Amino acid sequence: MFKSISNDNKSFYINVLIGAGIGIVVTLILLFGIAAIMVLGGMGSSYASPLSSVAAAIGAFIGGYFSARKNGAKGLLGGLLVAAVMFILFSVVGAFVSEQVSLMSFIRLVIIGLAASIGGILGVNKSSKVKIV
Repeated sequence: MFKSISNDNKSFYINVLIGAGIGIVVTLILLFGIAAIMVLGGMGSSYASPLSSVAAAIGAFIGGYFSARKNGAKGLLGGLLVAAVMFILFSVVGAFVSEQVSLMSFIRLVIIGLAASIGGILGVNKSSKVKIV
């Protein structure tokens, strides 16, 4: 009745979760940096939403890339799963901060999905350096 998950599938999903974790950490670091620059530079809050989307895209790209490099295959699928995990976590946190679901939420989903997918594809297709002696 239940399909058992092979070790290859387990490691695939574990690498996706690790990639999503790395993406979230990178996003948080970028957000802290952006917040510091905005406060010290006296920038208005109108830049917060676009810059947070850029930070999330960079984090998703790095997370998708890491996941694909570790898995060695299924870069597009791994990237999309990394993006899904990141978006769900960001949405849950946003719900606690009372962020309304809007068009920007869906745009952010597309941005994160594209960035993580591209990272996943590039991560799989990156050739390892071979030393010729």
